[in-house]
Amino acid sequence: MRESAPFKRESDLIAVLSQHARSEVLGPKLSRRSLAFPHLQIGMTIPDLLFIAIRAALPAKPLRPVRLTGFDAWVVTALQRGGVLRVDEIARELHANNERVRLAIGRLHHYRLLARTSDSTYRLNRRRLPLKAEVVAVEAKLTRWTDAITQALSYLSFANRSYVALPQRTVLKSKRVKDACLDSGIGLLSVGKSNAQVLVRATRREPLSPERVWLIWKTLGLRP
Repeated sequence: MRESAPFKRESDLIAVLSQHARSEVLGPKLSRRSLAFPHLQIGMTIPDLLFIAIRAALPAKPLRPVRLTGFDAWVVTALQRGGVLRVDEIARELHANNERVRLAIGRLHHYRLLARTSDSTYRLNRRRLPLKAEVVAVEAKLTRWTDAITQALSYLSFANRSYVALPQRTVLKSKRVKDACLDSGIGLLSVGKSNAQVLVRATRREPLSPERVWLIWKTLGLRP
């Protein structure tokens, strides 16, 4: 594992990762059904790279934009947790007023993301939103691997797995980086000039958060 020349910029690592890391972190089957997004802001965080895949085939035509808000994502998350809920129950969980929840319910119903189960209760229409998507986040650094791990941990609020990506030279210079990744559950990618190798496989999580809901409908959209 020898590197002929160091990377000069983190963007150089991201260029290699975009080409070569997808199959490494998703596996060959899912990688064929995946999309890559560099520097996509999610809430207050901006991962260097995101890979998002679903087990069904990606749609042949681009999906229409989803005009939903961050609060709508909170309502979806409340229904994920609670199953079948009334408006006042959602409002109580989110510390919001009933009218704001009703407006969100109306927007979600417009996109057929909700089904009314009675005169006063609602549940998710899970067929429309691919909540089973696989999301992998990557944080790339040239040397500061401790900062990279801290940032990668913050991505687990919406990602199933999170990796730090470092140049091969940086990995070889530090004996502690692999242990730190193993201890934290964060994966480690060693990046060469034309390849990326998984040295530590990330621990898989099942996050449940409005950030994840927002990310999925902004990237994958809604199923027909």
